[in-house]
Formats: sequence, structure tokens, C-alpha cells
Amino acid sequence: MKNTMLKFLGIALAAAFVVSPAALAQMGQQQGMGSQGMGMGQPMQQQQTPPAGAAQTPPATPPMDPAEEAACKKATTKSTDSKQVVADSNEYLKKYANGRCAGIVYSQLAMVYLQDGEGEKAGAAAQKALQINQDSPDALPVMAMVTAHLITGARDTQRIQQTETYANHGIQLLNALQKGPDVTDVDFTTQRNERLALCHGALGLAYLHESKGPLAVQHLVEATKLENPPDASDMYLLAVAYDSTGQNALAISTSEAACPKLSGPMQQRCIDFLKEVKAKAPKQ
Repeated sequence: MKNTMLKFLGIALAAAFVVSPAALAQMGQQQGMGSQGMGMGQPMQQQQTPPAGAAQTPPATPPMDPAEEAACKKATTKSTDSKQVVADSNEYLKKYANGRCAGIVYSQLAMVYLQDGEGEKAGAAAQKALQINQDSPDALPVMAMVTAHLITGARDTQRIQQTETYANHGIQLLNALQKGPDVTDVDFTTQRNERLALCHGALGLAYLHESKGPLAVQHLVEATKLENPPDASDMYLLAVAYDSTGQNALAISTSEAACPKLSGPMQQRCIDFLKEVKAKAPKQ
């Protein structure tokens, strides 16, 4: 679930907002998606018409080494055991750092680390994946989310711009993605929506730092629509965005829905925020 806290970001976010003392972490994905992400579809590409007389048959790709193929299959087999996925992925990368499956495996690792709240590792794996494939539909949402949670405030323009670049590129690719032959319609839609929610959630957080409340509301509403069920941390951020745009009633109702689903310090921040917005509500 995305309300898993990023272990290395909580302190930086705690003082990030002027509107609210809340510090949100909106992380994670259901484990196992990363192994399927690169196979769930491919970006649509325009077909190029070859020049007259040009060869019509593309050059044949040499077969993968059987040992690498076996290691790749082992590393990318869907599993609910995140520790096993990490172990198998790292085993493949140790032997085949530049192998044909490296991009897929790095993307998978990024998703698993994100789910487990290992933000630094998730970002590092996503960067590796993007070095191999800058259009990775798995890595771009992870980088958008990790970078968004590193933003220290409105003056941190570099990370804000990076977040927006990663997220917008991810949204563009995911909306153009075509379903792969071995993925069901339900799985394809679920996986794409989860990644789109990460991108929209990252944009919402970035726009909150920029004090662009209406844009933050727009993207956080979209994130919660894509999530099934809506993620509590996204709902909390949405409540902050509603408050920043003067929508007091929506800020209250969204907080009331989010707070019971959060835990620990996050829940207490939500409760404190709810008290603040209720105190500002018009007296009947």
C-alpha cells in the first residue's frame, strides 16, 4: 500500500508545508507488479516506411544464452515474497549486469523497494532502469514519487521540475501503452492505473510545494480515482490541497475519511490537521 512511509524522508517532509504540519508519504505498490510491468504492454510507436529498395526484414536477434534466460525467468517470475524477488533479481544482476533482462529486473526492484519503504534503494534501481530504457513505464512513476518526497520546499525548484518531468512523461507513456499478449485486460488495467496513480500523486505533492492548490487538487483527485480503494495518504494530501484552495467542507470530509486508515505519527498529523480545518469552519 502507498501509505508505507519512506524511511529516509519523514523528517524532511515534516516541515515542508506551510498550510499544514502534515508530512505525507505516498509510497508502495502491490508486490509482483514490477516483474510484469515491462511485459504488460509497449508504448505505441509510429510505423516508419522504409525507403524504396530497403530491406524489409529486420536483422535477427541472436538467441539469449540459456543460462541467462533461466536466470531472467527466475528473477521475473511473479511472487508475493518480496525478499525472494529481491534476492533473485540481485542474483541475476550480479551475473548479467548488462544482460537483456537488466532493464526489466531493475524496474522490478524499484517497485519492490518502493512497496517496502526503501526509498533510496527504489530510486537507485529506477535510475538504473532509466539508463537502460528512458521510457520505462515502471521506473518513471517510481522516480516521480521518490523525487517528489525529496522536495524540501518551494525553493527546491530542481527536484520540483524533475518530479514534473518524470511524472508527466510517465503519464504520457502509460496512457499510450498497449496491452501485451500474455496479460489479461484486468491485470493490464490494474497495473497501469497503479502506475498512473503514482505519477498523479507525485504531481499533486509537487504542486502543493509550489502552492499551486488547484493543480494539486486536480492530480490528487485523479490519483484517488485510479486507486482501488483510494489510498489514505493520497486522501490526506488531497485534504491539504482542498484546504489550500479554501474548500473547507471537502478538507474536513476527506480528512475524516483518511485519518482512521492511517497509523502512527501519520495518523496523529491527520488528526491535528482535521482539528485545524474544523476550527476554521464557518460557525452555524
